[in-house]
Amino acid sequence: MQTTVVVATGGTIAGSAARADDAVGYTAGVLDAGALLAAVPPLAGLPIEAETLARLDSRDMDHATWAALARRLRALQARPEVGGVVVTHGTDTL
Repeated sequence: MQTTVVVATGGTIAGSAARADDAVGYTAGVLDAGALLAAVPPLAGLPIEAETLARLDSRDMDHATWAALARRLRALQARPEVGGVVVTHGTDTL
């Protein structure tokens, strides 16, 4: 079975707040890729690698980070055991 790599770059999806229902008073980009995967228990045991490339708020995404992401994705694509890559970030960057 091939491996899927989750590359986290921060954003809303990696945000953290004092309360789970607080959609306004959170800090973006706090959680790393491992924490994001741990939040989805059915993924445990699957061939998934977690990588954290950045922990940015969407408004702080810049060309240097995009270039680093492109380089990393090319390197992952070259690995024969990698069947797919998921990049996580927030809605402002999408």
